[in-house]
Parts: sequence; structure tokens; C-alpha cells
Amino acid sequence: MARQLYDYWFVQFDFPDGNGRPYKSSGGRMVFNESLGINIPLDWDVKRLNYYIESNNTGDWGYDEPSENRVPVGCVRGADIVKLNDVPLRYVKKSNTHKLLTPYDIVIEVSGGSPVQATGRCAYITPGVIERNYGRMTCSNFCHAFRLKNIEDSAYFYFLWKTLYDNNIMFNFEGKTSGIKNFMTETFLANKWYFAPKDIQKLFFDRVSNIYSIIDSNVSEINLLVKQRDELLPLLMNGQVSVMPTAVNCDLSHC
Repeated sequence: MARQLYDYWFVQFDFPDGNGRPYKSSGGRMVFNESLGINIPLDWDVKRLNYYIESNNTGDWGYDEPSENRVPVGCVRGADIVKLNDVPLRYVKKSNTHKLLTPYDIVIEVSGGSPVQATGRCAYITPGVIERNYGRMTCSNFCHAFRLKNIEDSAYFYFLWKTLYDNNIMFNFEGKTSGIKNFMTETFLANKWYFAPKDIQKLFFDRVSNIYSIIDSNVSEINLLVKQRDELLPLLMNGQVSVMPTAVNCDLSHC
């Protein structure tokens, strides 16, 4: 739903105008932008992608074991970017806690990929993602974390990045070191793109945040049900409990 909303507002340019009508379909004025070579809505900005980024933090894989000067964190790897659930538990030095993720950071995989999968996959770190992954998170050494100057720009920036990735643009920004593909982050961020006015990006952020709140709530409920299943299934298998009706003295039914 969030992706469709992005396409509708920022690809077809049918975001709500001042009267709540779809902008382009209702005759909203479009102007040709020479630097991009396309028509964009009047009064939209064209800036380099790095203009919106406050910081670009490298990852920290940390250690296997706890110690006095380490804190437990969930660590996002490239393999976790899609599901963002049950990520590995790691221990990072307290001196590196500045690398911890905050809500609405965007994690980018900068090394890895394959001949058919580009580097540059992205993950949107919502409050629910952090909450269900040990309450503290970082990303691995093969990832970077973008923190935007304004979190209300994060939803648009994330879906812009994801759209470019899904259209295989990132294959054009890869280099190789020792046989491993690396995403040329700074080169990519130097490119220009169009950005909607702040009020439209805020409205998009609010709507996307609501959708992700539902997703995060569903994932938490699924995790709880999976935990209950894993606890009850062995008892069912060895006959300690049954699913017979209450008339037959069923333990689970009685509970």
C-alpha cells in the first residue's frame, strides 16, 4: 500500500493538491526540468541526494560474547534487510554506541550482492523494528546507515531509493574489491533528483508511518504466536496435552 501511494504521488504526480484533488490529473502545472530531462510539478525542488542526509554511519558487527564494556544489540546484515525480524544478537563496545540506529534511519547494503542482485538494498528502520530486535540495533560492517536531517523526509527518501533499486539502477554504481562488489555510495548520492515540498513529504510520512505501525504490530503478534506454537507443539506430540473438547478433560481447552 505504501509503495502504491508513493507511485501515485511521486511518479504519476497525483498527490493531493490544495483542494485535495489529484494534482496532475486535475490540471496541476508541470514544468520541464533541464537537469533531469523530465517534467515535474511547479515549485518542486531538484537537489543532490546527499543534501537530505545528516550522517552516513558505518556498521559494527561487534562480538559474539558479552563483557563489562559491551552492550547487547540486534545487528542488521544484508540477509536481514527484507524481514528485519529476529536479527542476530551481537555485543558492541560502549564507545561505539554512537553507531546505534534510531527510528527512521535507512540502512543500505554496501557490499555483497551477486551477478543478478545489485548492492544497495535498503531497509526502513521503524520504531517497531528496533523494539522487536532487542530494543537496540546497529548494522553490520557490510552496511551503512543514513540519518536524514528531517525524519519526515525519510519515507519519501526510502521509497525513492527502493524504486531506483527495483529498477536495477544500482548496477551502474558498483565497483569490485578482491572480488566483492561494493556500492559507490558517495558517487550515487551526488546525483540529483526531485523532491516535493515539505508539507507533501510530511503528509506522505504520516500515512506511511500508520501503515508501518500496523505491519510492526502484526509482526509482533506473529512472533508471539510462533513462540506459543514452539512451546506447545512438543507437548502435543508427546501426549502431555491434547486438543480434545472440554468434555474429555482437555488441558488446552480448560486453560
